[in-house]
Amino acid sequence: MIAFGITGGIGSGKSVVCSLLAAKGVQIIAADSLAKRLTATSARIRAALTDAFGAEVYTAAGLLNKDRMRELVFNDSGARRRINEIIHPHVIDWIAAEIKRLQQDDGHRLVGVEAALIYESGMERILDKVVVVEAPVGMRVQWVQTRDDLSLAAVQQRISTQMPNSEKTGRADFVLDNSGDLAALERRVDELYSWLLDATPGP
Repeated sequence: MIAFGITGGIGSGKSVVCSLLAAKGVQIIAADSLAKRLTATSARIRAALTDAFGAEVYTAAGLLNKDRMRELVFNDSGARRRINEIIHPHVIDWIAAEIKRLQQDDGHRLVGVEAALIYESGMERILDKVVVVEAPVGMRVQWVQTRDDLSLAAVQQRISTQMPNSEKTGRADFVLDNSGDLAALERRVDELYSWLLDATPGP
């Protein structure tokens, strides 16, 4: 079995690529959704975040204060680094255990992990391959503005907090170009799928 990561800058099309792979039967683990769930439910993460940033990171009802977390992540590099130090080890441990479980299931040849911060978190150490989805910045900005109803300045700020895609592509095992239309992307995903199958160890 091959466990591979799918990453790229915000708005590059990671989720679309993953949905196309899932349609081919690839098991997909959504790391960012997992991180949100663990942040909301893990007592250890809750205690560490509260200790680091105060009780206001959770609401009076005990739910994660998403507005406060966004403020910390996108406006304070030190806070963003500390949040990642708290959350990422738990996410990586969970994914590593899930990959191990799936490796014992003969029905899974390919397992993909969709994550925005594979290199930043050190997650690549538990993966066999890393795929980077690349798209022009202008396309990414337009897509995120439409999807999240954000201003240009807000999108640019979010992009600035991530590792440059040029650095990610330089470290990637496979770079998937998402600069065209959906039909072009589907062809490139077919190429990626074939490449992954070729990389999968035999019996």
